[in-house]
Parts: sequence; structure tokens; C-alpha cells
Amino acid sequence: MTMKADKMGGSMSPRAPTQEPDPDTPTGQWAIHLRSLMESKGLTADKLAGEINKSRAIVFQWLRGDSVPHLDAWPKIASALGLRHWQDLCPPAKKRK
Repeated sequence: MTMKADKMGGSMSPRAPTQEPDPDTPTGQWAIHLRSLMESKGLTADKLAGEINKSRAIVFQWLRGDSVPHLDAWPKIASALGLRHWQDLCPPAKKRK
């Protein structure tokens, strides 16, 4: 099994988010927004996982756009990212063409 260094976690992992999220799907949009928020706060996937008491693998699923967290986790995620409201985790609405 080939292991790659991930950008968000900073460690070697076979499950690192190597694929880019699809910006045309809701989960992909959420992943892109989460990545942006994490980068702006200098927060790694490992640190986020530890702060919200979730596994690193789950956070990587979110970052790949494979899934989104259950709503009950959103307040903890928002707090870890320094957001005032959990609703701020919602990606901005895409402009229609």
C-alpha cells in the first residue's frame, strides 16, 4: 500500500484526502468550504479530529467530499474553527448562471 502525505493532516496516511471534492455536489461544496475554513485558521485534520472527538478517518471523508457530518457535530466543528454560529459552516450559495 502506498502512503502519501496529506495537505490537511501533515502526516503519512493511506486514507489521506488525495482526491479533490466535486464542486458541483453539495458534499463537495461543503468539503471545499471546510478546507478553506481550516486553512484560514491553520487547523489540520488531525487537530480538528481531536478537538471535536471524531476519528481522523471521518474528518478525511468530509475533506474528500465523501460525506458531511451529522448536524449534532456542527456546533463542535464551528467552535473548533472559531466560528460564532454553526450555520457559518454552510458554504456560500453558488451564483446561478
